[in-house]
This record gives sequence, C-alpha cells and structure tokens, in this order.
Amino acid sequence: MAVEELVSSVSKQDAGYHSVIWDAFNHPSGVYFAKLVTPNFTTSQKILLLK
Repeated sequence: MAVEELVSSVSKQDAGYHSVIWDAFNHPSGVYFAKLVTPNFTTSQKILLLK
C-alpha cells in the first residue's frame, strides 16, 4: 500500500474552502481514501476511481 501526500503537512493553510486535484493517471481503478488532519479535527473520505 502506497501513501501520497496531496498537501504538505508542513505548510499552513488559511481558514476557508480549498481544493486539491489528484492526478490518478498512474493508479488503477479502485477505492482510495483521503484523510484530512488538523490540530482539532480529523476526517476521511472514500474515493471511487473508475477508468
């Protein structure tokens, strides 16, 4: 299992809405998970990639 960091955990983001584009060209179809971690909150989301 490989892990990709979509946004650096070192950089801080201002409050508000943000988006990230994940280039899944080299990944096979399947279920992937995205995890958001902040000092006060953690959540994860399932992503279904179909090619």
